[in-house]
Amino acid sequence: MPDDILKRLDSILTRERIENSPDRDLIYLLVSALEELSTKYDKLYEAHLQLRDDYNHLIGEQGRPDIAKKGKGGSGKNHSSEKERSKGNSSGKGRGKRNHKVEIHQTKICPVNKEELPSDAIFKGYSEVIIQDILIRPNNTKLLLEKYYSPSEKKTYFAKRPEGYDGDFGPEIKTAVIEGKAIYGMSENAIFNFFKNHGTFISQSTISRKLIQNNDSFHDESKDILKAGIGASDFLQTDTTGANVNGVQYNTHIFSNSYFTAFRTGAKKDRISTIRHIIGNLENKYLFNDSAFQLLFNFKIAKKWIKKIRNLVYSLCLSESELKEKLSEIFGLDGFETLKKRVTEAGLIAYYWSQKEYPVPKILLTDDAPQYDNIAEEHQLCWVHEARHYKKLRPKTTLMKEVHKYFMDKFWGFYNEMLAYTNSPSPEFALKIEEQFKALFGGKTEYKDLNLRIEKTYKKMGALLTFVRYPNIPLHNNDAELGARAQVRYRDVSLFTRNEKGTKAVDTYLTIVKTAKKLDLNPSNYISGLIRGDVDHRSLAEIIAWKSQKATADDRKDDNYNTEAKKMGFSQCTVRSA
Repeated sequence: MPDDILKRLDSILTRERIENSPDRDLIYLLVSALEELSTKYDKLYEAHLQLRDDYNHLIGEQGRPDIAKKGKGGSGKNHSSEKERSKGNSSGKGRGKRNHKVEIHQTKICPVNKEELPSDAIFKGYSEVIIQDILIRPNNTKLLLEKYYSPSEKKTYFAKRPEGYDGDFGPEIKTAVIEGKAIYGMSENAIFNFFKNHGTFISQSTISRKLIQNNDSFHDESKDILKAGIGASDFLQTDTTGANVNGVQYNTHIFSNSYFTAFRTGAKKDRISTIRHIIGNLENKYLFNDSAFQLLFNFKIAKKWIKKIRNLVYSLCLSESELKEKLSEIFGLDGFETLKKRVTEAGLIAYYWSQKEYPVPKILLTDDAPQYDNIAEEHQLCWVHEARHYKKLRPKTTLMKEVHKYFMDKFWGFYNEMLAYTNSPSPEFALKIEEQFKALFGGKTEYKDLNLRIEKTYKKMGALLTFVRYPNIPLHNNDAELGARAQVRYRDVSLFTRNEKGTKAVDTYLTIVKTAKKLDLNPSNYISGLIRGDVDHRSLAEIIAWKSQKATADDRKDDNYNTEAKKMGFSQCTVRSA
C-alpha cells in the first residue's frame, strides 16, 4: 500500500477519534480490511519483483542485489526475540572480574641496569607480571624401531609403534586437522596453508584422508553420545537444517539436551527419518499394538482403514520386508502412499516405545513442524518459535501497530511469568499460568491478522503448556538451534561434502566437539586423548551418565513438590529430573 495513503489515514484515524465515534465498530472493520488488502499488496508486489528477477536472469541480466531483497516487502526481516525476552529478566549481576588461572611454563628474571641506580638503592624483591604467549612449531620425532631376524623362521620382527604414531604423521597432526575443521571451521585449504607456514609438509589429500579414514573410535563415540544423552534426561530437543552432499540437498538433524548435542545427516527430514536417527543402530521393526492404532487415530486415518489394518496386523511385530508385504495386501502395490507412510510411522513409533534396548525420551521439545508430532509421549512446543509468528505480522496503520505492540508487551510479560514458574514451580502457580494463557490467547483484538494468529496459538495450548507438568524443561528450542548454526557455519566454509564418509565424519566431529564443550571439557585435549588411546581417557558417554546421576541425586526437592501437588489434588503437576 502506498506510504502517502497510509500517512493520511494515520493523521485522520486516531484512537481518540475512533473511540468517540458512534461508528467505532465499522471503522475498526474497515481498517482491518485495509490491513488485509495492504498485506496482499505487499505479497503480490514481492512476487512481481521476483518474476522480474527471474526474467532478467533468463535473458542474461542481473536481478536485484541481496540488499534490495531484504528491504521493503522482502524476506530479510529480523524475527529474533532476544531483546524482548531479556526485558524484565535481568539478574542484576555484573560480569565481575574474570580471574583466569594461567599455567606458568617458564620464569625470566629481568634485572635493572645497575648503572642507572642511585648509590643508596636497596633491592626489594620482584614485581610479578604474567605474559601469555604461545609456541606453534614442528615437533618431529624419529622412531628407532628395534628389529630382530629369526633365521629358523626366516622372518623379521619389528617393535610396535606408540599409539597414534601409525603412518607418517603423529597424533597432534591429526588432532590439529580435526580441530581446525570441527572447532575453528577452517577449510582444508586453510589447514594446508597453516601447516605449510609452520614448517610441516603435508598434502591436501592427506588432510582429507585424516578427516575421513580410520575413525571408527570417533564414530563409536558419537553413537554412544546420542544413546547416553537421550537416556540422561526426560526431554530431547531437536531441529533440522540444510546440508549439501555432492550437490544434493540433504538435512542435518540436531538432537540435544543439557548434556549433549548430536548431529545426524540424511536425505529426508520426515517423521520416519527423525525416529531412525534417534534410535541409531536399533533394528527397524514395526509393532501394531494398541499404541500403534492410537497413533493411526491421531493421524486422522479413516475408521474403515484402521479396521482393515487391525484385522490383518494387530499384535504383530513385523520386519521391513514383512511390513511391505502386509501394506501391499492392504492397499495394493500402487497408490495410497500417504496411508502406507502413516502405517509405517505408527508401527515404528509403537515398536520404539515398547523396546527396552534403547532409551526413549518422554518429552520432545521442538518447533511446530508437523513431523515432530506423536514421536514422544509428550510434546513441548518452543515459545520463541511461537513468538516469531507474531513478529512476522507487519501492520501498516498506526492504529494496528499500537494494537500489535500492546499485545506483544503482554505476550512477553506472560513469557517472563512462565520463566518465573520454571524457577519456582508450585501447584498454585501452575493454575495461574493456565488461567493467564486462556486470558491472553482466548480473547480478540481489533487487528484481524493478529486474531487469526492468536486462535492458532490457543489451539496448541496443550503442547505449549507441557512445561507446567515438567518444569525442568526449557521454554524454547534455542539449544538445538545453536547446534544447527554450527552446521550452517560448516556449510558456509566447506559448501558441501562429497560422499557418505565425509558427511558421517562431519556429523561425528561436530557431535564430539559440541558435547565436550557442553560438559566443560577442552575438545582439543579430548580429541588428542582419543587419538592417542590414553589409558585414563573417559568417554563422553560415561561422563554424561555420571553427570546425569549426580543431577538426579541433587534434585530430591522434586519429591516434596509432587507430594504437595497430590495433597492439593493437582495430579497433572509432575516434576521430572532433568
